[in-house]
Amino acid sequence: MFYAAFCLIFIITCAALLRKAHVPYACSAAAGLGLALALLASIALAQNYNYSRIPGIHDGLGISNIVAYWIIGEDFWSHERFNRAFEASLLWTLLVTAAVPVVILLEARFRRRSE
Repeated sequence: MFYAAFCLIFIITCAALLRKAHVPYACSAAAGLGLALALLASIALAQNYNYSRIPGIHDGLGISNIVAYWIIGEDFWSHERFNRAFEASLLWTLLVTAAVPVVILLEARFRRRSE
């Protein structure tokens, strides 16, 4: 939960700063940043889930990286929870991946109309 809130605040702040600095295609850059953060989360959760399935890597069940810890937290660890977090992250990554071209096209269209 911490990771999602941090990412949302970070992306909105970056978009606002880029727009204030009159950077062209600021929303597209922010969407690309969102995609990079979603990919980071998916990779971290994939690593955590895979490491939780391999006996001997952790003494019991553990979190393998800090990003996975920020997403999953400390409560109710299980293989199923790790898998659900990974699958949800994949879904969000696919949605953000699909949204990036839409944002780019909309921003280009609005930019052409304003010129």
